[in-house]
Amino acid sequence: LDNAKAAVEERVAAIQGKLEEERLGAAAKLTEMGAKLETAILSNFQLEDQNVSLQNAKDDAMKVLLEKEAALEEFKSTIATMKEDSYSSVSQLSEEVSKLRTAKIVAEEQVSILTAKL
Repeated sequence: LDNAKAAVEERVAAIQGKLEEERLGAAAKLTEMGAKLETAILSNFQLEDQNVSLQNAKDDAMKVLLEKEAALEEFKSTIATMKEDSYSSVSQLSEEVSKLRTAKIVAEEQVSILTAKL
């Protein structure tokens, strides 16, 4: 009976030792997983910060792009207006040149008539 009791106690001690060993292994794994989780959380925060920075940079770039597009449209409008004004000016100048040529012809005819009368 004593031998059986000693064997049972020895078996209980072995099981308790194995349990303690497994508990320590599980605790070590839990600590390791906690460290990995902390690292992942830190990486996630860094990625979120980078995402915010990239979004801000994108927003700034879009703002600049929209401003440049607006300036380009205004420039195109100005160029179109200047072309229209230029065509109008050329047309007016052509009319003036035509009137001056007609006036010159009339003046030459009058000089010719006056010269003939003299």
